[in-house]
Amino acid sequence: MTTLQKVDEILNKPDKVKKKYYLFKPERPVRECSFNKFEIPQSRQQNKTKETLSKILAFIDSQKSLRFSDGVTIIPLSVTNKRLLSIFGSPMNISRAISFMKEIGLLSDYVTHYQYNQVIEKNNKCKLYAYSKEREEDIINYCKVNSINIYKKSRKHHYNVKNFPVSAVRFSSKLHLMKPSNMSVAKFEEYLCQLLNINYPALPYYQRLAEQINETYYKDFPDLQISFKPSFTWSKGNKAVRKIGIRATNHLVSVKNERKKDDETNIMYKDEVLTSYGLKYSYDVPSSVPRVTYLMNHGVWLGDDTDLYKNMYDLFITRCPSEALIWNKRNRKMFKSFHMAAYFDKPTMLSGHIKRRIAQKTDYKAKDWMSIDNVMFSYRTAVEKTLGKLYDSEIFYHESCIYMKVLKALLDKGYFVWQQYDCFYSDKPIDKIQEIIKQIAEHYVTKQENKPKHQRDNQIIRNTNKISLVNIFETQWLNL
Repeated sequence: MTTLQKVDEILNKPDKVKKKYYLFKPERPVRECSFNKFEIPQSRQQNKTKETLSKILAFIDSQKSLRFSDGVTIIPLSVTNKRLLSIFGSPMNISRAISFMKEIGLLSDYVTHYQYNQVIEKNNKCKLYAYSKEREEDIINYCKVNSINIYKKSRKHHYNVKNFPVSAVRFSSKLHLMKPSNMSVAKFEEYLCQLLNINYPALPYYQRLAEQINETYYKDFPDLQISFKPSFTWSKGNKAVRKIGIRATNHLVSVKNERKKDDETNIMYKDEVLTSYGLKYSYDVPSSVPRVTYLMNHGVWLGDDTDLYKNMYDLFITRCPSEALIWNKRNRKMFKSFHMAAYFDKPTMLSGHIKRRIAQKTDYKAKDWMSIDNVMFSYRTAVEKTLGKLYDSEIFYHESCIYMKVLKALLDKGYFVWQQYDCFYSDKPIDKIQEIIKQIAEHYVTKQENKPKHQRDNQIIRNTNKISLVNIFETQWLNL
């Protein structure tokens, strides 16, 4: 048995010590819950109330796939939740919004202390609230009558970005961007979004393209509407941004394949989505991340007959002949399972992370796994030699831009299409879809504005372990 086979076999085993995760699953209340009558307090300023209700509409939208389709649902809410911070701006504002939602009857207290989504029990404390579907409908109707729209982040406010290195702010999982102490999390994220728009000049265009698709084709299908905006991962205590990612999504991209018997949630499943929208046909881009990476480096979109994983494997076994296997469907799946780790992990940490995962599954002895370092280094080398430069999480930005153009082209041709990442589901067979993708992809890579500023100016900052956006030198090449 080869090293990769042994690792794959062990990683598919359950952890030797089962950790207790505090994961949220929608529940019905076990006791009666009382809610205030829906009524807007007259004492509140009208403009302030409209702004608050606009944000509450965004909150309701964030809960629609979690709550039950009727009655009362028990939900946990934390003032440190990333999604709520992006809506309300700060823990204090979240606390005030929860108080207002209790006041107008959308929420009521259920349990004042609850552990949510953490392995360590003391972390991430929050409260459980009862959520009323009836009050949700009252609020939505009130907002319709009073022309109150769902909250979207304003792009009007501009910060002084004179002394900030644009090339440091990019889509990556390997950042450490320090937040100024006088900025809230929401304001700092807005600030970084402005720098992203400079570093990625085409980003605003593709965000407008998403809005255009939504308005033209998905206006009556809110679950299919595209969201294309940066997401931020913060370090402990919200002191620094560690990751910035982006990928075109919609409410249905994470649908599960099968519904469990005891699942009463309002979540649609794959077969239900396809049946509901009359989508009988599909096309899945093979090995999408490697294919887009190859495109960005070589300007060529490879056809479906090119198996990039086979090409990687052939290079891999030239360095590790002892890893040679019969290339079949099963071994291809096994080899492919290591690709995402090899692509996105730091080369120096790749084998270390594999060893850590092995130790969670079985009794780990270093002498039994001495070959992993060479095997994973060889795997990573094979990936780089096959594809060229790797793009970290920025690859999802380029992938999303290309596939949005493909989606728009298909919709313009009269197909009704739902895009789920790298798969296109349609109401009728799509003629020459491979040719359409190839044409759009190869055109995309030739456009200068689609290349990030840090690549076009050859100003990539390679060491981003400690970058402070507070007191940093003024870059000579940055003219704003």
